[in-house]
Parts: sequence; structure tokens; C-alpha cells
Amino acid sequence: MSFNGEQSVIIPPGEEIYSDTNSYSLKALSEIAISIYFGETPQNLSGHPGSRTYSFIEEGNKIYNQTFSKENKIDHWYFISAIESSSSPRKKTIVCFGDSITDGQGSTYDKQSRWPDFLSVKLNLNKDTSDIAVVDKGINGNKITTQGIERYSYDALGIKGVSHIMVLYGVNDINLLNKTSSEIISAYKQIIREAHKNNIFIFAGTILPYGNFHRWTEEREDYRKEVNHWIRNTKPEEGGFDYVFDYDELLKDPNDETKLFRGYDSGDGIHPNDVGYQKIVQAIDNLEVFTKEPNFDEDTKQIKIVDKIGIKFLLDFIIEKDEEISVNVKGTCDGSKGFRILTNNNEGIKTSDYYYTGKIDKGEFNISVKFKVYSTSNYIVIRRPISTINIDNIALDSIEVSSGKNHKVFNSEDEGIFLN
Repeated sequence: MSFNGEQSVIIPPGEEIYSDTNSYSLKALSEIAISIYFGETPQNLSGHPGSRTYSFIEEGNKIYNQTFSKENKIDHWYFISAIESSSSPRKKTIVCFGDSITDGQGSTYDKQSRWPDFLSVKLNLNKDTSDIAVVDKGINGNKITTQGIERYSYDALGIKGVSHIMVLYGVNDINLLNKTSSEIISAYKQIIREAHKNNIFIFAGTILPYGNFHRWTEEREDYRKEVNHWIRNTKPEEGGFDYVFDYDELLKDPNDETKLFRGYDSGDGIHPNDVGYQKIVQAIDNLEVFTKEPNFDEDTKQIKIVDKIGIKFLLDFIIEKDEEISVNVKGTCDGSKGFRILTNNNEGIKTSDYYYTGKIDKGEFNISVKFKVYSTSNYIVIRRPISTINIDNIALDSIEVSSGKNHKVFNSEDEGIFLN
């Protein structure tokens, strides 16, 4: 594994580093081991506590070791955020977005028995859904009304190739923050709108019963039931989820609907065990909903640049030689080292230097630039990111070009010319 051709790399605080691309094929559902040799490590490490999969720590350079001693194992993942893979044709990706139940708390370590793991297996065994990827974005202790909203654009909308988001959220909002049902529903509505704006399906599961958990109260049970009633009964055209899976109905104790059935309970009254997580996936009984293509209202769409070098737009005015122009570009992307903005003439010849925007983080961006043209120009061109990572998921809300008294705004209703 190399980084810009080098075998070692220094990761600045708070930054992300992509490795160089490696060419090898893996079968679906393969497990991958990653070994890292550190020269120095910071005192405070980024990591994933309670990963439900062990890491092994050894002294010295053991990169090529085939086995590791069990004495130094720890239930954390460190440093690695994701492994990105390419496929052709382009595949769908389901993002499972939630709290510790989605993260797999209560499941058996090293068995990959979280409910998103079982969902991935189920999809793979069905010929119509076998090419759909599953990404687990559950985090222990998360609440939809706070951290969930804050990380949504990065951990759900910003995931490569996302076509569906599956939400299982709300129990921590009730238990830990004493949020009311209306506050949780308001957060749901917000993430539903954002998903549809990005032409993404968003599904939900009902909140599981937890009557044997120490923080359960009758008032909180009322909030849970009210939220579940809204999830089940609010149609998509009324602002609800696009599809609902009723986990609550399938995992509740038939003799006491406020509690998890004992055979599905990991022991704490709130988190399922391996059998319970399998039961959650049993509730996902209609796989056909994952094969459909999203097609939301035109006014929520963006200008998508998919597998193209870029896009250019014809201006309704001429930019004269040596004239300065200003360009404002708004949209979302998966993160890159930077876009390139320039001008062209009728012959497709470049009439300005490239303007490099600099690094752009995942999520929304708003870029304002000024530069001079060195020849008569009548096209504005937006080239895709310089980075070879995430080059095919750029969404532009608007492109605004000004020169002197001339002004033009392009949006999703305007047709551009895609560059191949």
C-alpha cells in the first residue's frame, strides 16, 4: 500500500488520507485484514470503540505476519474509516444510518452479526439485489436530533454511490435527551427532505421496544409509540419515509409489547442479540424496493456530473479579452483535492488558465472565484475534481457568472454540454 507513491505518510490532525489505488478483485462478502506499522502515534487516537471486531496490537514491524497473539487484542477499530472499491457498471449502495443498534451492540464479536451484515448477506443471495453494497453508519449513543443531523451530510448523503438510506434512530433521543415525539419527527422530516433533494430513497424501521431497559418509563413509551405511529402511517407524499420496515412488530414480546422478546434480547433490555439482529432483517421482506430507481420532483434535483470529465455552459454574452469575471459555484460532492474552473470559446479552445479551487470537503460547497480571460470567451467550464477519488459524484446546485454588467445563473433546468 502506498500514498502518492510513497510507502509512508504523515496524517495531519483532523485530516483524511487516501491511499493509492490497488488493483485486485475480491468476492462479495469477503473479509479484509489491514495491517499498519506506525512510526509515531498521537496521544489521542481516532477510533471506533465497541467495533464488535477485534484489532491486534504488536510491537515492531509485523506487517507481513499471518497471525497475531490474542493477548494484545482490543475491541476497537483504529484509523481506518472506509475501504472504497470501484465497480462497472455503477452499483447501488444502501447506507444503514443509526445508533448502537445499527452499530451492532449486543452481537457476538468477530462474527459480523450486526443487522447490516445480515442484510448484506440477504441481498447477496437474491439475484436481483446481489450487486447492492451495504454501508454501516451506526454510532453508539447517537441521537437523530443532534449528532445524527450534524453528521447526516457526511455519513449518509456523502457516501459514494448512495441510492438508499435506511434509518433506525430515536430511542436515545427519548432515553438520554427526553426528546418528545414531535422533536424526533421533526428531525425525520429534515433528513427525508435532504435525501429527496439529492434524489435518494430513504426508508425507516420502527423503534424497537425496550421495556426491560433501566431508563424505560411510561411517558417515554408513549413517545416511542407516537413516533412509530407516525413512521407507519405517514405517506411519502405527506412527508414520510419512502418505505417502512416494522421491526417493533416482529421483535416485541407477544405478552408485553413494551419489551423485546426474551429470545431476541442480548441481556440489557434494549439491544438485540445475534438472533434478534437476524429477525430485524427478516422484517426487511420486500427486496424489490431496493431495485427501483429514485425519481423525485425536478425542482429537488441537481446538475449531476456522472462519470464525465466535466460540463460546460454557453453564456448569453461575450467575455472580452483581458476582462475579469467572477464565478460562484454551489453544490455537493464526495470530497476532492479541488475542481478546475475555466473558459472556452466556440472552437472549444481554452481561453483562460485553470482556476484551482483547492481542497473541498465532503458535503455542501460554495466556491467564489475571480480570474481574467486571455481571449474572447463564451463558455464557462467546470472540470471534475483533480483527485482520482470520488470523481463521479458531483452535484451542482447553481453556477453564477458575472462580467461587467453581464450576469448569468445556470441551475438544474439548464442544459449543459457534458465533456467526455
